[in-house]
Amino acid sequence: MSSVWALGLLFFVKSIEIVQSRCSKSQYESGPGYWLKCSNGTIADVSNEEGLSAITMLNSNMKYISANSFIKHRGTLIVLNLQNCEISDVHPLTFSIFPKLKKLSLSHNKLQHLSNSWFADTPNLEQLDFTYNQIETIQTDFFKRIPSLRLLSLDGNHLNCLNPKELEPLGSLAKIRILENPLSLLCRQKLTLWLKDHGINYWNEGPIGMESWLDSLLWRCAIQSDLIANSEEKMRQCVVLGMFNQFREAVVNLQDYQDIKNTCVRERKAFINSLIDSKLPGEILTNAGVIERMIGVVGSVLINN
Repeated sequence: MSSVWALGLLFFVKSIEIVQSRCSKSQYESGPGYWLKCSNGTIADVSNEEGLSAITMLNSNMKYISANSFIKHRGTLIVLNLQNCEISDVHPLTFSIFPKLKKLSLSHNKLQHLSNSWFADTPNLEQLDFTYNQIETIQTDFFKRIPSLRLLSLDGNHLNCLNPKELEPLGSLAKIRILENPLSLLCRQKLTLWLKDHGINYWNEGPIGMESWLDSLLWRCAIQSDLIANSEEKMRQCVVLGMFNQFREAVVNLQDYQDIKNTCVRERKAFINSLIDSKLPGEILTNAGVIERMIGVVGSVLINN
């Protein structure tokens, strides 16, 4: 029995050690001062230090950042990285008095809203990282007080739209990351075209000026008519037709196309008729609607087989 208790006590002690705060302090490589790096740390770990130019805190259970959390280092702090710290709320004045701050990362947290009061006095902020939060809204004029920003990362959030007019104060912006956001087609079309026109790299897999096939389709659809450019439904239908036409063109150019185009004629007609017959009463079935249904049927067959 004593051995069982001993093993249990050892397991308990080791478990405590795993979640214990672990911090290391080193010379800041890009200038004077020190770099504090903590895992499972607390604000107390930061408050006990002097002369910090950079702070990295990982896997903390911080949840809320108060106005005084980092105020001790307001005159020296250049880099602040709070990653995976369960942060869901930030005091409006937390980052408002850090004139030397250049890099701020709050990635992998639980923020839902970005307030325009955060950056009252951060004129040198160049990099801002909010990847993989739960951000749904960005307050108007949020970017107005950070004109030196060069890199903005918003990947993996819940944004339905990002108005390009809000980005106009960012005259130094060179890169923006907006992948894995449920942007509406209309919003994406306006945003990506604005970014392209201003020479801002928004596409992770290519250089400046490189855009995705979807964005190219959206731009072409918007040019066709104002009706499409102002209707999410019409834009979606235009994109579907564009996708189908690109696919059809690729198939027609296949070497074996002439050999297969006259096969299964009866079956193809029956398939199209079944799609048409499936429309709801009073529904007007467009070419885009038929193609969408066809893609859905083919997709379900592929998944189930």
